[in-house]
This record gives sequence, structure tokens and C-alpha cells, in this order.
Amino acid sequence: DPNFMGFTTHLSSDEEPNIYIIFIPKFDWTIQDQQTLIHEIIHVTFRIWGANNIAFIPETQEFLAHQVDKTYGLIAKKLIPKEKKKNAKK
Repeated sequence: DPNFMGFTTHLSSDEEPNIYIIFIPKFDWTIQDQQTLIHEIIHVTFRIWGANNIAFIPETQEFLAHQVDKTYGLIAKKLIPKEKKKNAKK
């Protein structure tokens, strides 16, 4: 599929918490790549919520916004090339 941009999956184990994986084959910080990342973060969020019996209802929308915000931040910190990190500190 030429529109394929990424997917989400997870690994389960009885001994360890689930490991959630977002796969995006090529990530270059384009708007489309960031949109795909956010799209997949929302899928991960709902997987986590489902595993923890958290309902998606109007009362949880702020929790959803924070979850997407924080997850994007954690991923972005790991993906930002070292050169961009050096320039950001200046």
C-alpha cells in the first residue's frame, strides 16, 4: 500500500509489563511523519487504556490529551538527531 506510513503493536509477557511498539519505516520530521507518529501514539494510548479498563469518555479527554502530549515528548527526545539537540542547547 503506497499510503502505508506506520503501525502499532505490542509484546506481552506474564513476567513483565507490555512493551508497546510504534513502527514508522522512515521518519524525517516532516509534517506527514509527525502526523503519523501522533496517529500511532493515539493507537498505543487506546491499547494501554484497554489493557487497564480505562474508558474513552468525555471525562477522560484531558487524560488523553496529556497521554498523547507526554508520549510524543518522550519519543521526540529519542528521535531528535544529535545535531539538532546540540543546536537547541545554544
